[in-house]
Amino acid sequence: MSPTSGFVCECRNLYVSHNPQVENPNMVLQDINLAVAPGEMVSIVGPSGGGKSTLLYTLAGFTRPYHGTTELLGRCTTKASQRQISAIHRAGVGFVFQQYNLIPSLPTIDNVTLPRRFAGRRIDKKYASLLLEQMGLGAEITKRTGDLSGGQQQRVAVARVIYSQPSLVFADEPTGALDSHNGSIILDALESLAQAGSAVLLVTHDLQAAARADRAITLRDGQVQRIFVNPTADELFAGSLLGGQHV
Repeated sequence: MSPTSGFVCECRNLYVSHNPQVENPNMVLQDINLAVAPGEMVSIVGPSGGGKSTLLYTLAGFTRPYHGTTELLGRCTTKASQRQISAIHRAGVGFVFQQYNLIPSLPTIDNVTLPRRFAGRRIDKKYASLLLEQMGLGAEITKRTGDLSGGQQQRVAVARVIYSQPSLVFADEPTGALDSHNGSIILDALESLAQAGSAVLLVTHDLQAAARADRAITLRDGQVQRIFVNPTADELFAGSLLGGQHV
């Protein structure tokens, strides 16, 4: 699916509330405007409770906006049904969840191939095995996924998304359960996806990880505070201290 706008993910004048039915609802996100192009890696950073994960879930179509528009792969998702969202995801969207969303009873390799199996696509176990080996999980390929550590399951979740070769990847704290070595493996893989033409939208507390993106967006209290192009960790740290300034 090729987006006519040239962007694989967009939102305009986005507002989100967790209690939209009440009068004068509290807004978790306010007036967010964002567009992500193919081959671009964008990181979202900021204090806890600032709306980072909410933004990711809304852009992915899991949360409906209170106001504004959202698009995925060139299709408007603002009022799309869950069935329509699922169809768009099958067409080329991957999501790395903090909770992994793996099936514990399945062998590791079957968790990696499962989304393509559901989509009715050809299964290539040799490629899935190669991805797991690159993630340092070559010895766990046939093991029951529920027997793996949290950090290992995190890497399986990332391998599953990469295996599907999506046009767009959402990653919610993909290195949160990992040490620096294994975190670098994940970031290298996501960066390689972007270099191959996929878009990657990454939420992270790790400023070193965020600095690997083409752009970094800082959120505070549900609003975009600063946007950095080719950021450094030092710039992101300084920017987090300057809270209210925009660029």
